[in-house]
Amino acid sequence: MGIFGKRWFAALGLAALLPACSPDADDAADVGRPEADVRVEAEDGTVEAEAEAEARTCSTSAECDDGIACTQDTCVAGGTCSNVPLDALCEPGERCVPPVGCTAGLCERNEDCYDDDYCDGDEECIAGGCYEGPARDCNDGNPCTEDRCDPTLDRCVHEPLDLEGCDIDGGDVSVPFDPLVHYDGAFWLAPAQSQACGAVAYSIDTVTFSRSDTELRVSGPPCAGMVQAPPPSGAEFSVTCTSGCGTYSLSGTFSNSDSFAGRWTAAFSGCPTCSPQDVAVVGARR
Repeated sequence: MGIFGKRWFAALGLAALLPACSPDADDAADVGRPEADVRVEAEDGTVEAEAEAEARTCSTSAECDDGIACTQDTCVAGGTCSNVPLDALCEPGERCVPPVGCTAGLCERNEDCYDDDYCDGDEECIAGGCYEGPARDCNDGNPCTEDRCDPTLDRCVHEPLDLEGCDIDGGDVSVPFDPLVHYDGAFWLAPAQSQACGAVAYSIDTVTFSRSDTELRVSGPPCAGMVQAPPPSGAEFSVTCTSGCGTYSLSGTFSNSDSFAGRWTAAFSGCPTCSPQDVAVVGARR
């Protein structure tokens, strides 16, 4: 029997089980088109799901709805639920991957999904599928700048605005940076950085700089302080810390007294479920 014949034999075998479970009329819409292709087929012709859902008892197929549009949800003999992924219910070139549904990408980690476009955000690998994250937020919290993301520069750009009051409300970009004075204060960090994986959980949208004669300390989660010792004598800085299984660093260069451009990095040597971070960021004095 050819492949085509096997598929229809499997489909007919499954259809024979449906009356015993009294499926509702709505279930017919979830069965799919006649050309539906079940991705995993056993040698004896029975249909199997690549990722089996946790067994649930049922009396009707309506009770087996898993909320995924591309799976065939049925109550089979014995009163248990079957949720079979059907690629044919997806667009051409996509596959059905529970629990996320239809996806065009195949991946094992977030890095497999990166598209080299800084401005469209960080892509994520979820259950073998690539998904776009939120677009890059370049808002620096400064009303005296026009903020935009430049895909050719792979960074946020903040153009000063000639507005009344900006020369006294922190928008004057002509004030030269003085390391003895301007390495103190709180700064918005954009885009904000976050992580939630296992024992690691943090969200950073503000960092606080504090300079002494012996060190530059930048406070903000996940560390009590990232440190550079001795402190920088110019506009360039690089602070680092280690907390738990993560090593974190923030580096950059102040272009004026109130803003800097740099990079945030995070590496997780002892946390395999955490994705490393290496992101261009900007800071604006609060």
